[in-house]
Amino acid sequence: MGEFLMVHFIRSVYSKYALIRSFFYFPFATLFINFLFSCFLLMLACVCLVLLVLVQPTSGFQDYFFAFCVSFFVFTCCFIVSLHFCFFSLQLCF
Repeated sequence: MGEFLMVHFIRSVYSKYALIRSFFYFPFATLFINFLFSCFLLMLACVCLVLLVLVQPTSGFQDYFFAFCVSFFVFTCCFIVSLHFCFFSLQLCF
């Protein structure tokens, strides 16, 4: 009885995994998810750029440190966005 339940459990979990895997390996679903992710990264980069423009260091260490953190975050986010667009375009080619 225990073996039957274990086999049934493993088969049900594997069938759910195969269903999810087949959905994510469907080309249109993968492209759509990549497109949504790249749009999210682009919006995040735009917000970071707005923060970089709005945060002008005037005086004090805290202002300069905050401006440094924001600029580091902006450049990191833009780098990730550019890499994602590169790989997204490569995926469209192949």
